[in-house]
Amino acid sequence: MSKALLTYHKEYRNAKSYLRTLRNREKAVDKLSSSGVPLNEAYELVDYIITKNVASGIKNGVLYSMGAALIIAVFSGIFLITGRLYFIILPLAAIALFKGLRDLLTTNKFDG
Repeated sequence: MSKALLTYHKEYRNAKSYLRTLRNREKAVDKLSSSGVPLNEAYELVDYIITKNVASGIKNGVLYSMGAALIIAVFSGIFLITGRLYFIILPLAAIALFKGLRDLLTTNKFDG
Protein backbone atom coordinates (compact mmCIF):
# COMPACT_ATOMS: atom_id res chain seq x y z
CA MET A 1 0.00 0.00 0.00
CA SER A 2 1.13 3.48 -0.70
CA LYS A 3 1.84 5.95 2.07
CA ALA A 4 -0.97 8.27 0.90
CA LEU A 5 -3.49 5.43 1.03
CA LEU A 6 -2.40 4.42 4.52
CA THR A 7 -2.68 8.04 5.65
CA TYR A 8 -6.20 8.25 4.18
CA HIS A 9 -7.28 5.07 6.00
CA LYS A 10 -5.91 6.43 9.25
CA GLU A 11 -7.74 9.75 8.75
CA TYR A 12 -10.95 7.89 7.86
CA ARG A 13 -10.78 5.73 10.99
CA ASN A 14 -10.01 8.79 13.12
CA ALA A 15 -12.89 10.79 11.64
CA LYS A 16 -15.28 7.90 12.19
CA SER A 17 -14.21 7.46 15.81
CA TYR A 18 -14.41 11.23 16.44
CA LEU A 19 -17.96 11.31 15.08
CA ARG A 20 -18.92 8.33 17.22
CA THR A 21 -17.46 9.74 20.45
CA LEU A 22 -18.07 13.49 20.05
CA ARG A 23 -21.53 13.19 18.36
CA ASN A 24 -21.01 16.59 16.72
CA ARG A 25 -19.95 17.37 13.16
CA GLU A 26 -18.15 20.61 13.97
CA LYS A 27 -16.21 19.16 16.90
CA ALA A 28 -15.12 16.18 14.77
CA VAL A 29 -13.91 18.53 12.02
CA ASP A 30 -12.03 20.66 14.56
CA LYS A 31 -10.40 17.58 16.07
CA LEU A 32 -9.38 16.30 12.62
CA SER A 33 -8.01 19.67 11.53
CA SER A 34 -6.00 19.95 14.75
CA SER A 35 -4.44 16.56 13.98
CA GLY A 36 -3.04 17.85 10.69
CA VAL A 37 -5.80 17.32 8.14
CA PRO A 38 -6.58 20.43 6.05
CA LEU A 39 -9.91 22.01 7.01
CA ASN A 40 -11.66 21.53 3.65
CA GLU A 41 -10.60 17.86 3.52
CA ALA A 42 -11.80 17.35 7.09
CA TYR A 43 -15.23 18.76 6.19
CA GLU A 44 -15.42 16.57 3.08
CA LEU A 45 -14.38 13.46 5.00
CA VAL A 46 -16.84 14.03 7.86
CA ASP A 47 -19.68 14.79 5.42
CA TYR A 48 -18.85 11.64 3.46
CA ILE A 49 -18.93 9.52 6.62
CA ILE A 50 -22.24 11.04 7.75
CA THR A 51 -23.80 10.41 4.32
CA LYS A 52 -22.49 6.85 4.31
CA ASN A 53 -23.83 6.18 7.83
CA VAL A 54 -27.30 7.49 7.00
CA ALA A 55 -27.46 5.53 3.73
CA SER A 56 -26.32 2.38 5.51
CA GLY A 57 -28.94 2.78 8.23
CA ILE A 58 -31.74 3.33 5.73
CA LYS A 59 -30.62 0.39 3.58
CA ASN A 60 -30.43 -1.96 6.57
CA GLY A 61 -33.84 -0.86 7.85
CA VAL A 62 -35.50 -1.34 4.46
CA LEU A 63 -33.91 -4.75 3.87
CA TYR A 64 -34.78 -5.94 7.37
CA SER A 65 -38.39 -4.79 6.97
CA MET A 66 -38.73 -6.29 3.48
CA GLY A 67 -37.34 -9.63 4.62
CA ALA A 68 -39.69 -9.78 7.59
CA ALA A 69 -42.66 -8.71 5.45
CA LEU A 70 -41.80 -11.44 2.94
CA ILE A 71 -41.71 -14.07 5.71
CA ILE A 72 -45.06 -12.83 7.03
CA ALA A 73 -46.58 -12.93 3.54
CA VAL A 74 -45.31 -16.44 2.80
CA PHE A 75 -46.48 -17.94 6.07
CA SER A 76 -49.79 -16.09 5.93
CA GLY A 77 -50.27 -17.56 2.46
CA ILE A 78 -49.48 -21.01 3.81
CA PHE A 79 -52.06 -20.44 6.54
CA LEU A 80 -54.71 -19.37 4.03
CA ILE A 81 -54.03 -22.33 1.72
CA THR A 82 -53.53 -25.14 4.22
CA GLY A 83 -55.10 -23.80 7.40
CA ARG A 84 -51.91 -24.54 9.31
CA LEU A 85 -50.67 -21.72 11.53
CA TYR A 86 -47.06 -21.41 12.59
CA PHE A 87 -47.22 -19.84 16.05
CA ILE A 88 -43.48 -19.27 16.38
CA ILE A 89 -42.52 -17.84 12.99
CA LEU A 90 -45.24 -15.19 12.57
CA PRO A 91 -44.70 -13.35 15.88
CA LEU A 92 -40.93 -13.42 15.39
CA ALA A 93 -41.33 -12.07 11.86
CA ALA A 94 -43.64 -9.33 13.17
CA ILE A 95 -41.05 -8.37 15.78
CA ALA A 96 -38.39 -8.31 13.05
CA LEU A 97 -40.65 -6.10 10.92
CA PHE A 98 -41.06 -3.60 13.75
CA LYS A 99 -37.32 -3.67 14.43
CA GLY A 100 -36.61 -2.91 10.78
CA LEU A 101 -39.12 -0.05 10.80
CA ARG A 102 -37.58 1.33 13.99
CA ASP A 103 -34.11 1.16 12.44
CA LEU A 104 -35.41 2.88 9.33
CA LEU A 105 -37.09 5.70 11.22
CA THR A 106 -34.33 6.29 13.77
CA THR A 107 -31.26 6.23 11.55
CA ASN A 108 -28.27 7.76 13.32
CA LYS A 109 -25.74 9.78 11.35
CA PHE A 110 -22.95 9.40 13.91
CA ASP A 111 -22.78 5.60 14.34
CA GLY A 112 -21.96 3.45 11.39
